[in-house]
Amino acid sequence: MPPFSSLRTRRHFFFSLLLLGLLSVTGCQVDRSQPGPPRVGTIPCVIDGQFQEWNQDPPAPPLTARTDGRTLWIQLRLGTPPVSLQNLAEPWILDITYDDPSANAQRIVFSPAEAGYGVGAFEIDQGRERPHSPYDIHFQFAPTVAAARFEMSLRMPVSGGGTLALRPGADMAPMVTVFQAPATPPPPVTHADWPADATGDVLRVVSWNVLFGNLIHERERAGKILAALDPDILLLQELEDEQDPREIADMLNATLGSEPAPWIVVASPVGSRLRSMAAARGGVHLPAAGTIARLDDPTRFLRAAVLGVPTEHGTLIVASVHLRCCGGPGDEADLQRMAEALSLGHAIDGIVNEMEARNRALHQALGEPMPTGSGIGAAGMIIGGDLNLVGSGAPLTILSRDRAGFGDGSGPINLVVADPLHLDGSSNATWSDKEKSFTPGRLDYLLYSPSTLAMRNAFLLDTARVDPGALQLRALFSGDSAAVSDHAPLVLDLTLRGE
Repeated sequence: MPPFSSLRTRRHFFFSLLLLGLLSVTGCQVDRSQPGPPRVGTIPCVIDGQFQEWNQDPPAPPLTARTDGRTLWIQLRLGTPPVSLQNLAEPWILDITYDDPSANAQRIVFSPAEAGYGVGAFEIDQGRERPHSPYDIHFQFAPTVAAARFEMSLRMPVSGGGTLALRPGADMAPMVTVFQAPATPPPPVTHADWPADATGDVLRVVSWNVLFGNLIHERERAGKILAALDPDILLLQELEDEQDPREIADMLNATLGSEPAPWIVVASPVGSRLRSMAAARGGVHLPAAGTIARLDDPTRFLRAAVLGVPTEHGTLIVASVHLRCCGGPGDEADLQRMAEALSLGHAIDGIVNEMEARNRALHQALGEPMPTGSGIGAAGMIIGGDLNLVGSGAPLTILSRDRAGFGDGSGPINLVVADPLHLDGSSNATWSDKEKSFTPGRLDYLLYSPSTLAMRNAFLLDTARVDPGALQLRALFSGDSAAVSDHAPLVLDLTLRGE
């Protein structure tokens, strides 16, 4: 694939202007109206990039911290343009020293010089650095996208107070703060309960990057996870070229059953090694939903699949997408993610508009009165997948804003971004891999149309965080989800709004 710099000048210019425009508008609407997973014990700070547990009143110190004696939570306010901590021009160094003289200091290095990206971790023993994985101390931060404010957490070696010192490069002044020892011992570590099943009129949507085809390669584990989640709509990424929709449909029918209707699966074209697929019981193929070409280069197609899902209120439009990996804010990879998001949104809008026009023409030909509300067009829209948002948040803004309406006369709509948390309530990171230099982050998203769909529940599934007894009831083990993929399944429970 040629880099963006080799494309025609007008294309590069267009998407550069698009980046500047998108970064100047407001962000996406996030749905936090419904209760998420119950928190286990006392969690002073949820690492989700929302900062709800921190003091919001300015002027706040640029660096603050708190601890419960086990976990250290850190808030960083930069007061600068957004930066990507894992893709900095030069390393930033965060040192944590403890009042307890028996504890060695800890050092976190953002974008280490050796690699130029990721996060490094060190134990400081009498001035000597001993490298280890940031996963060894459970280090994570949010948001994953470029930002000017971050929250972080890590596991402390001792219970007590200490000092934080951040050296954020040559152009910024160092920051220092202290944290105090807690007055009470930390709460006990417990596991999360299994979430409530989707019942009644609830539609359960699961989006899952299954890591190089592991839906098939790890069929037994993956099948048990899907059986326990019992989805109605399944959005999959990273199926392999050799894994075709019929094979996936056979697996789903065998695992989840073919009643009340068999599973229908659609897929993005072969040729990119990895495919996205969308599946639903009794799903329908949609016109113009086959190969989705990129608007900036029609010879390239998206790793995206779009499927219709019949409901009592009409057809839901559901899309599974996998955007380009890696990179940083405004670079070639980020621009390509924007191009892919723009192309997918354009294709979905075209499907919705064509559905409305076809329905209007049918009613006119039959001499029937035009329906009102969403009955004239689609019943709603759901987009999910691995967006790989490690640069700017612009691709998410593109997908969520000004989508085609549903024939109700209200014009374009904005999709809502669901905000699922892990079942222990600790974070919204959807990806994690102890063998990589990147720390846990939010790469995967689910969006839906709030005018036609209402969220009832949302969560991320990591079986390692779930009560072993609850897992045993479902023939699962704590390591199952990690054995299938480095991405957690995203689960979103929705109901259709009435007319």
